[in-house]
Amino acid sequence: LVYALCEEMFDHVMSKEQILCEKTHDFSHCDSDIASELTHILYHVKFSHADTAKILIAHHSELFLRYFKNNLASLFRCHSHELNDNVPFDYLIDFLSSSFAQTVIYWVKNKLADQPEAIVQRYMTVIRLQNGKMPLHKEDQK
Repeated sequence: LVYALCEEMFDHVMSKEQILCEKTHDFSHCDSDIASELTHILYHVKFSHADTAKILIAHHSELFLRYFKNNLASLFRCHSHELNDNVPFDYLIDFLSSSFAQTVIYWVKNKLADQPEAIVQRYMTVIRLQNGKMPLHKEDQK
């Protein structure tokens, strides 16, 4: 059940088919960049009928978190053209998926107070570090 929940959410977000407008959000006209897809995931965490947010912070959430991080890793791999190639690829994928999963847990523990767009913007700012030392995007190195 936990595996199916995670797979369904990520299959929907990463689908190459036309994404339709949903009740709580509309990503039908968005680019398929990392930030848009991460934001889309957060909307599903926030408004999930399966209580995804509660599962993420439950005492026995390790299994769901493992599936969640594995799916995040797949998402980041799909965007490998956007990632920094000065860092070993496997390390970078593990770092990005683990740090975003922890960001989501932090957000859920804070009662989903911020909008998904704000959380993703904050995450993107942190991983870029804005000082050029470890940018996410190759273009940021110039």
